Amino acid sequence: MDEKTIEMGDEPVDIPDDTPVEDYVKYWLPGWLYDVLKWAGLLAIPACAAIYTGLASVWGWPFAGEVAQTAAIVSTGVGVLLGAAEATKKRGDAA
Repeated sequence: MDEKTIEMGDEPVDIPDDTPVEDYVKYWLPGWLYDVLKWAGLLAIPACAAIYTGLASVWGWPFAGEVAQTAAIVSTGVGVLLGAAEATKKRGDAA
C-alpha cells in the first residue's frame, strides 16, 4: 500500500492513501508557529520575567515591577492567540 507522510510535531505520521482528507483537522495558525508561540508564551517569557525580577531585587535594577507586568500581559496575549487557534480549528473540506 502506498502511503503519504506528513510532519506533526517532531515525528512523521503515516497517512494511508485510502484515508479521506476530511478526517484531519486544519488550523489557521501553522504548526511550527503554534509550537514557537506556545513555548514562548508558557515558558520563555515568564522565565525571563522571573529571572529579571529576581536579579533586579538583588542588584537594584530598575523597573522590576513593570517588566513583570509587561511579561504577564504579553504571555496572556499569546495564550489568547493560541486559544483562538485551537477554538477555530476546522475539519478537512470545511476550511
